Amino acid sequence: DIRFSMTKLKDSLAKLNDEVMTKGYSIFEESNSFDGDYSNFTLKIQGVKTSDVEYPTMIYDGPFADSEYNKEIKGLPKEKVTVETAKNTILDMYQSALEDDIKYLAEGAGKFATFDFSLRINKTLSIYIQVTQNGGKVLTISGFGDTDEKNISLVSAITKAKDVAKKQTGTTFDCVWSDIVGSDAYINLAPVQNGVVLYPDLIKVKVDLSSGEIVGYSASAYYTNHTKRSLETASISKETADKKIPQGFVVEMSRLCIAPLDFGEETLCFEYKCNKNDETYYIYINAQTEITENILKVVETTDGNKLM
Repeated sequence: DIRFSMTKLKDSLAKLNDEVMTKGYSIFEESNSFDGDYSNFTLKIQGVKTSDVEYPTMIYDGPFADSEYNKEIKGLPKEKVTVETAKNTILDMYQSALEDDIKYLAEGAGKFATFDFSLRINKTLSIYIQVTQNGGKVLTISGFGDTDEKNISLVSAITKAKDVAKKQTGTTFDCVWSDIVGSDAYINLAPVQNGVVLYPDLIKVKVDLSSGEIVGYSASAYYTNHTKRSLETASISKETADKKIPQGFVVEMSRLCIAPLDFGEETLCFEYKCNKNDETYYIYINAQTEITENILKVVETTDGNKLM
């Protein structure tokens, strides 16, 4: 259980601390002994993370929902757009909105330069929208409705989310995670290239099941990470990866994916959705090294499913 897992984590960190205190580690000395992108020290930290199957990794809202790193933005066009063009992008997304329903607020100057707007639809939906100044792409949407009615199904909501994401990006997406909380559907979308799910390019969408409108949208990971990829080939067979699944876990689904790693890296993995004691886990086996890169546990809460 989690208490046992935290005890194991505490023991692992204590051992690492003892080694640092007795041997010492210098970041500058370590820079000469990198193993690829990792030094011996960072590999030891990674070893603590992957040392035990029950170690809980706190990742919410589906596998790799927080796969955005502080990296160079790869997926946005360079040409600038005007405020009017950004406004038209919003009107194209919300067909029922009128021009007077949109109010330009200000420029955003974070990692992405944006034009920021508020939108009111049919007096029931209040929405805040950011459109990128480069390329005029919807970056984020946050909002809410004022009713608990459910007039559309989850299947319809997923179709809506995929259509909107494709229209914005030109990329075709698959739904890799979905959940319903209250009257909202939470949907994670990822591109699939040659049968490989690209988790770093995730887009998260929230659909109001009453109106069918998009009331939440986050494409910052997609525009940060999306690029043309030359996908590597797995060095190990699926049968070899299968043997890395711990005893007691029943595999319900498996597929190849590009999985985000620590330190902003990504790698090809076999993804396994498993069941153990009526609980769901996602296990990621490195398709080159056989290392267990990540284990996520789905936890049911009062406000939807979470991954640990």
